[in-house]
Amino acid sequence: MKDKMILILAVGFPLLIGIALSISGYCVIVSAIASSSWPKVQGQIIASDIKRRHSDRGRVIHTAKVFYKYSVNATKYSSNKISFGEYNHAGRIVNLYRKGKTVWVYYNPEKPQIAVLEPGISWDSFFLLGMGVLFIFASYSQTKT
Repeated sequence: MKDKMILILAVGFPLLIGIALSISGYCVIVSAIASSSWPKVQGQIIASDIKRRHSDRGRVIHTAKVFYKYSVNATKYSSNKISFGEYNHAGRIVNLYRKGKTVWVYYNPEKPQIAVLEPGISWDSFFLLGMGVLFIFASYSQTKT
């Protein structure tokens, strides 16, 4: 009985994580593809900085924090989303999007509060889906042992 419970946990937990990551990854990819055809308006960078924090292992992790404002049909919005699938390119992002810079903002015409500065799909867009698939394979491999 105890061995069966351990097997269920060893298979079930990674499987659930894999499914959740895969669904999230799929949504990122769909949004990234859709953003390629979104309309654009001019916006302005209102803050741009690199935040530093220490990981549990003592490594320094750099994260870009960029905020911008834009208007759609006389309604003002702000956002911090650079792209769908942005994963830790802090130096490039902060250098490209300096405070005060005028930028193109691509927004979802159905939900203008959802916007990005870099529309479309990139390799980073596949990260969550890839991690999900790895967890699913890990759970499957547990059934073979």
